[in-house]
Amino acid sequence: MSDRWSRISPDIRQSATDGGQVEVHEAHRDGQARVTFAAPAGWRLERIALTAGFRWLRQLKSADGLVLASRPDGRWEAHIVECKKTVGDESWRHVRQQLHGTRIRLDALCGVLGIEVDAVYLYTAFRRDRIGAQTSPDPLLVEIPVGSSATPQRPTPEQVAGRLAWAADVIALPEFGELPHRRVPLAVADDVGLGLVELG
Repeated sequence: MSDRWSRISPDIRQSATDGGQVEVHEAHRDGQARVTFAAPAGWRLERIALTAGFRWLRQLKSADGLVLASRPDGRWEAHIVECKKTVGDESWRHVRQQLHGTRIRLDALCGVLGIEVDAVYLYTAFRRDRIGAQTSPDPLLVEIPVGSSATPQRPTPEQVAGRLAWAADVIALPEFGELPHRRVPLAVADDVGLGLVELG
């Protein structure tokens, strides 16, 4: 196993064990973010950035980070994270594409490492939730544009489906079915969004 891990470039990898932490970074100027994953005792975490390479894949979009977690019983699980400053209808559609792209890359990575993943979890880390503002209290209610001549506009069927997916605890990804999804609100310090995910 250790020999196989040496195949992964140290430039895109961070490791932690027994209470250590790894971080997923988003360095874009429009919304810098850091999501920290904390490892319980007996766990091993491997953070891998899969944003480059894989040009042979048809789906080129990729999420900001992937954390592979080995539990004390030796089983592996994967945590895929995408960070956004603001989540709205269009950015949420893009997030799902990025999560899907990394889920595809995960299969390739597991082949390189010779491991099997028992469970995959998806995360969207964000500062502002425009979908939640539009969907509360009723996820199907109307948007009201700003202005004196504002008239209610019904969301498109795609927007309705996306908003329902955002409110749910699972995301349906093509080929992979429904996977657990968690929304991670980010606190802001020095214009950087900060989030924490505690495993176990």
